[in-house]
Amino acid sequence: MYSQDIHFSQFNFSPLNLNPAKTGYFDGQHRFAANHKNQWMSVTIPYMTFTASWDAGIIKRKQKNDIFGLGVLAIKDQAGDSKFGTTQINVSLSYIKALDNRNKHILSYGIIGGLSQRSIDYSALYFDSQFNGLYYDADLPHNENFGKTSFLYYDISTGIEYNYVQNEYSEFCFGASLWHLNRAKQSLNEDNSVIMDPKLLIYGNFSYLHNIKHYIKPAFYFARQGPHTEFLLGGHYQLILNHSKINYNSFNAGLFYRNKDAAILMAGVDYQAFKINFSYDVNLSKLRPASQFRGGYEFSLIYIIQKQKPSIHKEIPCPIF
Repeated sequence: MYSQDIHFSQFNFSPLNLNPAKTGYFDGQHRFAANHKNQWMSVTIPYMTFTASWDAGIIKRKQKNDIFGLGVLAIKDQAGDSKFGTTQINVSLSYIKALDNRNKHILSYGIIGGLSQRSIDYSALYFDSQFNGLYYDADLPHNENFGKTSFLYYDISTGIEYNYVQNEYSEFCFGASLWHLNRAKQSLNEDNSVIMDPKLLIYGNFSYLHNIKHYIKPAFYFARQGPHTEFLLGGHYQLILNHSKINYNSFNAGLFYRNKDAAILMAGVDYQAFKINFSYDVNLSKLRPASQFRGGYEFSLIYIIQKQKPSIHKEIPCPIF
């Protein structure tokens, strides 16, 4: 069988799952992020995914306009009756470099790697040989030759990102990341031909402040892993309610379309150091007779610790340096 990695509809709100080059690239000292996705509850046992991350710019050299970033990413994924799961702990490193003196052009590179575990619970599965002619009988032998219930493997990925910061209110971002470079073995039955396909991610987004209160943020996302592809296109509208850094707050709403799969409705708020977003996938694929257009919900939370600095006027638009 072929399968894909975990994925989030709110890809822009899960930075280390999108690209390790994003490690440490934000305005603040420390960033904490968490994402939860619950999918296909209307069709079967729901697929549940949870991730949590921390990252920071650990070394900032203003004289050289560069930053070294460090991050940690944890993932827990569980699918179906057998609770087929993936647990990962990864460490991410990045190097962020301003290409000009005004910090308008910024290039970042990152690498992420760590230890992963696959696991499965065979006891919750049903087999033909346990049907006695009238009903299912759990006491009958299943006549299956099971493999391992879990195994460990290491995983390495990398990525690069370019940001163009036109001014304080307008920014363009384009990035690409390549995951599972080492093509780890994935068989529970010691079959060395079963390996994890590398995954290519390409994405881009643009932020534009139409006036003092209205942000427009179009974005796209493309992923390819083995024979599978995923493409999202859409954007956010953000209404700024208070521009003050001390009491910043805003409301945003978004609409995305995942090709041949779903329409994604999003809404969220920014309140001071918190970014809270909720989304729902409306299933539009061939599975909709069973799903009745229901896909799954997703929740994201980002918290950024930012120490207030004395205000010094500079004509350098990028806030991270």
